[in-house]
Amino acid sequence: MFWYTDPKESVEEKVLQAIATEGHNFSREMFKAALESIVGMSSNNAVSNWLERMIKQGLISKIGHGQYVKLETELDGLSE
Repeated sequence: MFWYTDPKESVEEKVLQAIATEGHNFSREMFKAALESIVGMSSNNAVSNWLERMIKQGLISKIGHGQYVKLETELDGLSE
């Protein structure tokens, strides 16, 4: 038995992966649909709170009114 465990995927990561987009840019409506499918929340308040939380965590960045971009980390390129 090892002293460590494999990291579990966070809810935030699941929501980011559920966003239906071709690239890294997405709209508030795309995020709302992904949040509803993963967490079951779709109110404007919930969407705003989740977007703000993910911006503070450095997972996404706001690029314009209702437009966001997923931010990459050094670990995103390591798949194995």
